[in-house]
Parts: sequence; structure tokens; C-alpha cells
Amino acid sequence: MAFLKGVGIMKKYILVIIILAIIALALALVVATSMMKKNSIGKGVYIIKEESFYSDYSIENDTVKLYYEFAIANNTDSVQSFRIKATFEKDVGRLIKSSELFGINCSTDNDVFTLNPGEKTNYRVMFKDSYAGINQKYDRALPYVEVQPVQLSHN
Repeated sequence: MAFLKGVGIMKKYILVIIILAIIALALALVVATSMMKKNSIGKGVYIIKEESFYSDYSIENDTVKLYYEFAIANNTDSVQSFRIKATFEKDVGRLIKSSELFGINCSTDNDVFTLNPGEKTNYRVMFKDSYAGINQKYDRALPYVEVQPVQLSHN
């Protein structure tokens, strides 16, 4: 370590420990970031952000419909039913009136989604709210999304 010439041995050890701590923190950050990318919410059902995207929106009779394509996986060994809750902070007061909305499966017109064990499916999801007056979506980024487990009653 030529750059440490003239520095005491104790200072060299402290510097090495600091460098190792920085490397460990960087590694922990990389692992945490990759785990958060899945947007996992309990039960092993999660949205695959890399395969999900904003599609379009429409305004009909003072109702805004926001369309997204979500890739969702079930990594459990049982059938899972869930709702999709999204937070649209940047569009509130502009395009829509509410920040938190629940998704509706465009194929079934139902707000409860179901996945079999080990299944991965792509869903076209619609979020619906009252029009706030500005016909412009803030951006095309995914909103903050939560997968909320649902207990279905069997009669």
C-alpha cells in the first residue's frame, strides 16, 4: 500500500476496517434493492416490476380509467386470492380525485385476483376514479402498488 507510506500501523488498520465496512454496506444495499424490486407483500405473491407497465387512460362521463399491465407471481404452495391497491400521489387533484385505488381485472371485471401455486400471470388492470379536471397523466411510471391478501369465504 504505497499510498499509506508514512502512516502509522494503527491508522492503516482503521482505514482497512473502514474500507471493508463501506464494501459491506454497498453489498447490503445491492441485496436490499434487488429484493424490493419484486414489491412483495406477504404470502409470496408479488408484482414483477420489470415486466409490468403503464398502458393508457381514458375519461368517460367524469370517470377516469387508468390501465396497467401487471406480471404477478405466486411463489407459495397454495392458491392465493388478493386485491391490488395502488397509490397515485402525483395525479391527485390533477387527473383523479383519490390517491389510493383498487385495481379491477379487465378480463373478469372483478377486484379480486386469484393465482394457483407457482403460477405467474399477466393481468390488464384498471383503476377507476372521479375526474379532477386536468386531462393529463403526470408520468408513465408504475404507482406504488401493494398486493393485499384476501380470505374468500366458502359457503
